[in-house]
Amino acid sequence: GNSTAPATLTLFEDFHCSACAYFNREMIHQVEERYVSTGELKIIFRHFVHYGDDSLVAAEAAECVHEQDVEYRNDNFRPFHNLLFENQRQPLEPRLSEFARQVGVQDMAAFENCVASGKYAEKIRESTAWITGQGARGTPAIIVGDRIYTGVPSMEALEQGIAEQLQHLDL
Repeated sequence: GNSTAPATLTLFEDFHCSACAYFNREMIHQVEERYVSTGELKIIFRHFVHYGDDSLVAAEAAECVHEQDVEYRNDNFRPFHNLLFENQRQPLEPRLSEFARQVGVQDMAAFENCVASGKYAEKIRESTAWITGQGARGTPAIIVGDRIYTGVPSMEALEQGIAEQLQHLDL
């Protein structure tokens, strides 16, 4: 969404979390259509590694895809993100390069070197530590305004949280 949107939804996910996959498959599009497309809301993705080392490496790979998106002005992060969720029932690490090629990552050698380097591991651990420090104990964790939802909230609860945040910003 628009980086200057007045309201923010911050989504903390793990690529092995089935509830996260459900949220992305069934609900995120409704939020985007209703609030992001109107310029009222931006969605920020963060990592919440909850399911172990394979989740950490998958999160690092997603950061490496994002790095190339910035460098080459591509938009491969979201398709890569979606592929990880679609394939979460199996180990992701052995297929990360395959998924990167599938979404069109421009420089595969740089991608593979980035993942192997572990350069985003600390950033991901910090994101996980921050959200657990806020009281989240499960995934997804979603922050809207001053509310933290753990697990998949109802659309009504999300809409209420977004409306409260927008109303607060109008004051």
